[in-house]
Amino acid sequence: MKRNLFRQVGLLMVALAAMLLPVHLMASQSFGLPTYPGSAQSAIPNPFIQSASGVLPPCPHVCLLVSNGESAEDAIRQFEQQNHCTVQAGNTDAPSDQDMQLSQQGRDLLKSIETLRLKPYDDQTGKDVTEWVEGATIGYGHLISKKEWDLYKDGITVEQADELFENDLSPFVDVVNEAITVSVSQQQFDALVLLAYNIGPGSFSGSSVVKLVNDPNAKTPYASLEDAWKAWNKSQGKINQGLINRRAAEWKIYTDGVYERW
Repeated sequence: MKRNLFRQVGLLMVALAAMLLPVHLMASQSFGLPTYPGSAQSAIPNPFIQSASGVLPPCPHVCLLVSNGESAEDAIRQFEQQNHCTVQAGNTDAPSDQDMQLSQQGRDLLKSIETLRLKPYDDQTGKDVTEWVEGATIGYGHLISKKEWDLYKDGITVEQADELFENDLSPFVDVVNEAITVSVSQQQFDALVLLAYNIGPGSFSGSSVVKLVNDPNAKTPYASLEDAWKAWNKSQGKINQGLINRRAAEWKIYTDGVYERW
């Protein structure tokens, strides 16, 4: 009884496969869905490749399977030739709004502005310190917290300074990407990162600079973005000539794209 039942089910499955195979082939041919070497799959609908207008009619929404070293451009070109249509490719792996990064020119300038110091120093006076003070700094402008003092009180190597710089830089790039909600040029982004690196992420996020970049008509205590920017000229409550010069250099990058020290 069971053997006959299994046999009947098997015959039914074969019959269904025979009926559906021509339908699959007809659908594949009617839509021009190609297969590629090394892949047993045909193209399938995919919303990430969108139709584009042009002389030729738009292609259906498809996903092109690429294998055996074939480039995406070649796959698209082959599909267009076979189907006499145009496609616009999308990339599911890349986000639509990628975060900006500090340019190499900006990085080099930031390191030259900070200057390399392998011994702790007071950022107010520039003099070496042998015990922790507010404003104790080392490397490329790394502000030493009181908890970190024992780690850095005897100094660091060049390699450690570079590693410290890389670790320190990332949060400032992130805070600019998060705080600035409008499109800015690379030079403007670089200048904003340099400012954030110097005044700190918290101060930067809540600053009038951010408000005015995002909305030039925002109400702030300052008459202009330049005034708001250059107001960050104090260290430990005192106006500092070095910070005045630094703000002017950052502003020159922001407005003119000129990367230079004072």
